[in-house]
Amino acid sequence: MASYLIVGASRGIGLAFVKQLSANQQNQAFAGVRNVESSIHLRPLLSRPNVHAIKLDMTDVISLKAAAEEVARINNGKLDVMIINAGLTDSGKLFKDYTYEEIIEEHSMFTNNVLGPVLTMKAFLPLVSQGSQKKIIAISSANADSEFTLTVESGMGATYTATKAALNAYITKFSVQYCQEGIIFRSICPGMVDVGATRDPPVLDQSRYESMMKKLKPLFPDFKGPLTPEQSVDMILEVIDKTTMADSGTFVSHNGNKEWL
Repeated sequence: MASYLIVGASRGIGLAFVKQLSANQQNQAFAGVRNVESSIHLRPLLSRPNVHAIKLDMTDVISLKAAAEEVARINNGKLDVMIINAGLTDSGKLFKDYTYEEIIEEHSMFTNNVLGPVLTMKAFLPLVSQGSQKKIIAISSANADSEFTLTVESGMGATYTATKAALNAYITKFSVQYCQEGIIFRSICPGMVDVGATRDPPVLDQSRYESMMKKLKPLFPDFKGPLTPEQSVDMILEVIDKTTMADSGTFVSHNGNKEWL
């Protein structure tokens, strides 16, 4: 039996993690969400005896401590794998189109995408250290890879990209700090994923999608389009299962390498 905490489990990839992991009755799936009552897509899964909704706000230390205590109470003080999926994206605008005020406002994203995951790791490290697998996984983005950014010539989403690059740096640093304790840290990009079905409202920006596909096709001829959350999670879980201490501190794709799409 393995225990998993998915931080950011109310929709999209996080929800797919809960759904897939809890399908195995031997697993315990802890779904970390900011608001349990409003997590309408998660609600049907809560009827499964091995799914536990955990109220968790990554930027609130009191909330994190309470969440860690709750998981410890239910799971005998241990946790095998923590997957940090929660975070914010930016508007995708180019830097030249931002006002000074918008730049300042958008940099609050560092609180959610960098500080939040770091605080969450701090809160749950004692539990992970007692687990059998001892794995902490951060869901990152190919945009944080400079070679990918230069290849696709993408100048959009600079703030979001910077937060993911910063998170990757923390993952690498922590992998060095905790290697003697057998704790594995790794960043994984989920690929391009269509989470429209659980988006609120469930609307895709079709023009932006078509423009992106037009640009990517010549660069990645084998790319067929976005994955579903379920497809992405299948691949990520395979990467997580194969991850060993030799992989700790690295940043890879859902393919387990540097093939981002």
